[in-house]
Order: sequence, then structure tokens, then C-alpha cells
Amino acid sequence: GELQNRCDREIAKREVLFYSRLKRLRDTARSSARLSPISRSKMKRDLELSFFFPNTAPDLASNRNSCSSRESPPINLPIDPAPDATPTTDLSTINPSPTTNLLRDPAEAPPTDLLSDPGEAPTTDLLNDAAETPTTPVLHNSTTHCRPKGHRLSFSETDLASEPSAEHSPKPPSEFSPEQSPDPVPVAPSQTTSCRINPEEAHQTGQKRPRIPSESSTGTFDSTILDPDYNPHDTRNPKPKRRKYNVVNIQQLAPRIAAEGLSNRAAARLLNSFNKWKGQDMTESGSVITEKKIRSMRQKMYGKVLAEFNGLSPSALFFDSRKDKGTRVMTEGGVSIMEENHMTILTQDPERYLGFAAPKSGSGEDTVSAIIDHLKELGVDTESLVVVGCDGTSTNTGRSNGAIVILERFVGRPLQRSVCSLHRIELSFRHFFMELDGTTSGPQSFGGPLGSLAGGNLSSLTTRKFAPIKPANFRELPPEVVKGLSWDQKLLYRHIVAVCAGSIPPGLARSTIGPLCHARWITFQCRLCRLLTTTAVDSNLYPKLRKLVLYIVDIYFPLHMYIKSKSSITHGPLNLFKEILLIKSCSSLGQSNIKLCLNVVKNNCYFAHPHNILVSMLADSNLFMRKKAVDIINDIREYDYTSFEYFLPKLNVDATNYDKLCTIRNEGGRWEYLNLFDNYVPITEPPLMKNVDVSLFLESPFSSNVPCHTQSVERCVATTTKVSKRVCGRMRQSAEGLLVLKGRRE
Repeated sequence: GELQNRCDREIAKREVLFYSRLKRLRDTARSSARLSPISRSKMKRDLELSFFFPNTAPDLASNRNSCSSRESPPINLPIDPAPDATPTTDLSTINPSPTTNLLRDPAEAPPTDLLSDPGEAPTTDLLNDAAETPTTPVLHNSTTHCRPKGHRLSFSETDLASEPSAEHSPKPPSEFSPEQSPDPVPVAPSQTTSCRINPEEAHQTGQKRPRIPSESSTGTFDSTILDPDYNPHDTRNPKPKRRKYNVVNIQQLAPRIAAEGLSNRAAARLLNSFNKWKGQDMTESGSVITEKKIRSMRQKMYGKVLAEFNGLSPSALFFDSRKDKGTRVMTEGGVSIMEENHMTILTQDPERYLGFAAPKSGSGEDTVSAIIDHLKELGVDTESLVVVGCDGTSTNTGRSNGAIVILERFVGRPLQRSVCSLHRIELSFRHFFMELDGTTSGPQSFGGPLGSLAGGNLSSLTTRKFAPIKPANFRELPPEVVKGLSWDQKLLYRHIVAVCAGSIPPGLARSTIGPLCHARWITFQCRLCRLLTTTAVDSNLYPKLRKLVLYIVDIYFPLHMYIKSKSSITHGPLNLFKEILLIKSCSSLGQSNIKLCLNVVKNNCYFAHPHNILVSMLADSNLFMRKKAVDIINDIREYDYTSFEYFLPKLNVDATNYDKLCTIRNEGGRWEYLNLFDNYVPITEPPLMKNVDVSLFLESPFSSNVPCHTQSVERCVATTTKVSKRVCGRMRQSAEGLLVLKGRRE
């Protein structure tokens, strides 16, 4: 009994010393080595096993059947028996073989320090200082002292974390000496408990080995008495404060970051610098923004903005194409930079950017195929599509293989056409310029003398006195209208005012005009007006230059502002009628030049088609015009004639009103119109009025937000070009473009 009590006190002392030393090692590891959670967990496990289960190679066969329980029972340390109790262990039955010795062999090599450097000398014991005298072997209460590979051990947190009772309070190390160390007292097999867990049974039952209690749950005891080297208040090696990352929600900044064209790294640095400038503690507040955070935020926003189009059914679809160099494309060998044809797509009413498609070629069939595939990827439905908008190129408006005709065959019904009116007035000016100066010599240059001079550096040329231009149709704009113009429009307006006044202000003469480009006709017209005020033009070219500037002042700019002010599809025939009147009224151009411009208008008179004229009549403020359109549409619905054939009408340049631009007649109860080939063809119901009760427009005029031009599409074409060089992947590029446009609106 006395020997048993001494052994129990030694075990209690070792247990308390183990947890104090474990806390010390944990603090050292956190402050210096900064081990990962997995490494710290392994360190605890190895320290525990080295103390409670020394490697004495016991016989595991006797305890193999004791692992079938659902939960492994906790380790029960032996307690002092009652004074009158008799020992239950028969000492004569103990096998003195070394394999059954429950104590650590003194000749064994001491375990090495788990936290020591491999180059350092191993320490003698994890639980004793080098200066301490070696203690006696530790008595254990279980016959299982080593853990087979693949097995786990289960411990009761109550037993490990409980505070030693007063009865078994540990004594100072000086109380015991090697000569007085207790002899090993074995425990009867009935009192032993297996700590092994069957891996297969543990996997089925979900049993896990509980974690070793932390220092806060090991009881309240004075560690400095048992371990003088441990100082919990030592501040020489404080714990490093862990920095918290990615706790700031910055998704609302994604559109602005995309609009400014910032990379992930640049955005992270900028946001961190701004937070630091505000005086925010980056370590304590956890507001550090990493590059990975920006990238993850962008990926989430890509999915969100693209998911908004799922189930969308637009009524109007506009598109425009452009070949972009420097597009980032994913290939088998990685990211490649190449030239790719991009078809930018928008919906109207309301206006929304749908990204872009990448057709294999510029043909109408490949264009429509790419558009339909892109809409299917977004989940956009075409069942409600009634209006299609584009420019007037033959690839789009061809009568047999144009993109519009192929799209009509795909949806199975005719579509209302909104061919850009701004492109039409640009074509008139382009043909007039080529008639006076010659053809182009490249995508950004002209072959004639005036075009070559207009492409140079105009701000360095000397100004001169010149006769003012006296326009018949130009009127100065109110200041509030000028304030709302774009930079190019405002610059052109200031040059027109200068040439009409006969002098140019010095500040305007030194202003920088954009580079020459065939796609930017307003910039080219600014250069022509500026060239008129310089001494670079000789007397032979000066009359031609004045005619060009007169066309800009008297026809192009008034028409441009008129179309911008009346941009609905219902105003398309009115804009066409206005253009014919302005061209015919400018007699200073000469009859040959007027006839040339009118021929260009005749070949692009899409808004003179009966579909557009009837829609415009329904939106007229005059009740007589609305009633006439309602009667014609009701008559057309009676004979229910549907045709996919689309013919340009023969334009009547002598018309007195927009409803007379096309010659129509009622032949035998069927309405017909005169096409470009001098043939009368039947008039079908306007697709925009399909399944609409037109009699409602007798009370109030029809209105629509669908535009008669594609300027909004061309703005998005520039956005498509930028994002195609920034990110890789067509859908990601489309999502980046959506964020760019959203950031600009904000």
C-alpha cells in the first residue's frame, strides 16, 4: 500500500509537470517556429505518447479483442486503496520477461526534442531539464504501452484536465531519489483498460480522438513551483499578432475597378494605401486586401452579372462588328494574342450590353450563328424579338444572305429594321468628299491632297484671315444644349462657330484634335474646319475646301443634331425627309454634287419602307395621320399576307411629307408599294405592331424607346476592344465589359 501511494504521487507529479512543460513548448513554437496547426497537433500527440506510453513493446495480442466498444474508455489512473483493502494483484503471476515490463527501460535512448534543430544535440528528456537528476521509471495502469501503426488513442478530457486532488498532490522533486524510487507494481488484467481503437470500427461509428486540453483547461496550479524555467509573463518573445485577411467586402468596388482598367495587383495596392492613409490599423482591424481577394471578387461578380441575363427576352437586338488586334485567346498552348472579329450585342428598350460574339468570318451566316450561340450561353430568349438594328453594310442588309434575313429565318417571322441614320448621313459626306479629293489610301489616311493635309499636325500651323461661311440652315445652340454635348461634338461646334464668324480664337487654334480615322467622321470634319483657317492650303485647293466646310456647316452638323434630338425609331422617316430637304436647299454645292448625295440617300432609304412609315404615322401627333395608319394596318390584317422578302422602296425625293417618301396604292383591296426595281409588291403588317390593338393609338400616339441609330452600340464596341486585351476568355471578357459600363454609370 505504501509503495502504491508513492507511485501514484509520482504519476500525478509527472502529469502536472507534463502539462506545464507542454504549455511552455507550445508558446515557444508559436512565437519562434510558428508551426502550423497540423504540426502543433502532431507535437502534442508525440509528447503525450512519449510520456504516457513509452515504447516497451508489450504483448498486444491479449488486448486485441478489447477494441470492439463504440467509444474507448478513458484512462483511469490508480488511486490509493482503502487501508483495510487487500491487494487484488498476485505478484507471483507476473512474468519477469522484459517484454512485459510496464516501466521504461533505463537503458533506452531518451526521446529527442521535437522542436529542436536537426543540427543540435538531442535533449535527454522532453519533460526534464538537462540539469535535473533522472527520475525513476513511471508506473502505468495499462498493459498497452505502444501504439500500432494506423491506430489512434482515445483519452478522457475529464481525466486529463482535472486538477489533482489534495490526496494525491505532487511532492517536490527532491522528495524522491533514485534509491528510494518505488518498485514496479503491476496491475491485474481485470483492471487494465485498452486505449486502442479499431480503425474500421472508428470509421463506421465516426469516433474521433479528442484533442488534448489546452492550458486553460488543465486546472489551476502554480507551474513555477514544478517548472522554475517557465515564466508565463515573459515578454521577451511575445506571441506575434495574427493578421486577419479578406474580411472587407469590396464587391461594390468591382465595377469602378473595372472601369478604371486596374489590374488585381494595382487595385489591392491602391485600396490598402487608401486605408492606411485614413489611419486604419491594418493589423488590428483586419482590413488588408490582397491580390487574391480582388481576383476572387472579380470572379464572383462575373458570375453575378452574367446570371442576370438568364431568362431575358428582349424585344430589340442591335449589333455591330469590328476586328480587334491584340485579343487574348486561350489555345492549347496557353494564352495567345491574335486578331479576332468581335460582334458586339446590345438590347434596347431598355439598353443593356450583352457582351460580344466571335464569328469565324464576316459573312451573314457566321454572324447570326455566333450571335445565337452567344445568346444561348447567356440564357437569353428570342421569342419576343421584333426589332433588329445594325448599320447599312451589305453583310447585314443583303436581300438574300444578309444577317437580318438569316436571323428572320431563324426566329420564323419578319423583323422591324432599324438601320442606323447616322451612318447614312456619314455615307453622303464620304461620297461627296471622295468626289472632290479622291479615294482613301488606307484605314487612317486619304490619297488626295486635302486628306493628306488634314491628317497632319494642325496645331502648329499659322492662322490667316478668311472669308466667313454663310450657312442657310445652321443655328447656334443654347448653352444648356452645348453643355450636354460630347467632347468631339463640342469641338466641332466651336470650329463651326469660328468659320461662320471669320476668325478663330487663339485657344481653339492651339487645341489638339484627335487622330485621323475613317470611323470617326466628326474628328475628320474638325480637322477640315481647322485647315480652312490656316495658310497650308493653296489657292487651287481652297474652293474645294470651302465646299466641304459648307456641307459640314449647312447639312451634316444640323442633321446630326436633329437625329440626336429625335432618336426614336418612330422619327426615322422624319429624319430621312429632313435630310432630303437640307441637301436640296444647299444650292452652293452645285447640281451635280446634290444629285450625288441624293443617290447615296436612295440606296440607304430603309426608313422609307412602309413598315417604318406606318409606325411613324401611328406616333404622329396629327389624328388624321394616325387614323390613316390604323385603316391601312386593319386592311393588311384581313388578307393575312406574310413574306420574308424585303425590298428597298423607290425613294420619292420630291415628297412633301414623310408619308409620301414611298409610293403606295390599294389595288383590289390589297395595299402595295413601289420598290427600288419599279415593281409593286404587297405591304405586310409592321412587325412592331404584331399582336397589338392599333385602335388604341387613336386616343394617344404610339411611343417607343428603340433608337433609329446605333451610336450606343458603337460606344460598346470600344469597350469590347479594351476588355478583349485585358482578360482571357470570351465570357469573362463580356462580363468585364458589363462591369466597365456599370462603373461608368456609377
